[in-house]
Amino acid sequence: MNGVWILPILLKRVNQTRNNIFWKKTIRILVLSFSIGKGDLTMIKKITYLLVFLLQFSGIILAIVLENLSSKKMGVARYLTYKKQEFESTLFTPFIVHLLMYLLIVGTIVCLALLLLKKGGGVVLFAALVNIIGIIFIRFEKELQAYHFFVLGILIVLVIQYVWIMYFYFRKRRSATK
Repeated sequence: MNGVWILPILLKRVNQTRNNIFWKKTIRILVLSFSIGKGDLTMIKKITYLLVFLLQFSGIILAIVLENLSSKKMGVARYLTYKKQEFESTLFTPFIVHLLMYLLIVGTIVCLALLLLKKGGGVVLFAALVNIIGIIFIRFEKELQAYHFFVLGILIVLVIQYVWIMYFYFRKRRSATK
């Protein structure tokens, strides 16, 4: 009887060891690829862009998954109902929703002004589109189960886009003064 139970445990240990070796090799390759030299700076930039992109849309992807699961899983529907009541009493009071709406409108106007001045390019255009999508969500999509999570995901994307715009703006300004 002991041999029946020992075999799965031993296989589990072997798989854990293999996985640890795989992750150690992967981390070692990543560290070596980052420490090669200045010629590989473009690869670091590409990885940074990818990580920022994934960070931006992780909140929206989470909201989409929650909305999809709300009709299939009762626990998710209960969680979303609880969070809806909690958010409406704390983060999404009518005053804060109106303030958020005005901030999105101002953000859209600023992004469109920057676009007309031809500063920023695609990053500013994307921020303007996300602002418009945020306005549409706040005004019209309140019947979604994961509505508050969608709005929070849009706000995460906007904050990252605004930081990105400021980074490019100050970088261009600093290089122009040199």
